[in-house]
Amino acid sequence: MKVKAYPKKALLHFGRNVAKLRREHGWTQAILAEKLDLNVRHLQKIEAGQVSPSFGSIHRMRSAFQVSWNVLMGADE
Repeated sequence: MKVKAYPKKALLHFGRNVAKLRREHGWTQAILAEKLDLNVRHLQKIEAGQVSPSFGSIHRMRSAFQVSWNVLMGADE
């Protein structure tokens, strides 16, 4: 069974939203990567829309930012 990849536009939107939330919290990429237990380079790729984050990473982001799923996904913009 082939898994359908997220459209590039959706990944880019998500990544930009993660970067926006990170800046609003006053965190560097290194600080957020540490909070999420991710490599900084991987976080950079998420923010650039180059890779899909795992469900675990998304869940940790929501917890770190203390926001709803809709806010994290940028659904209420």
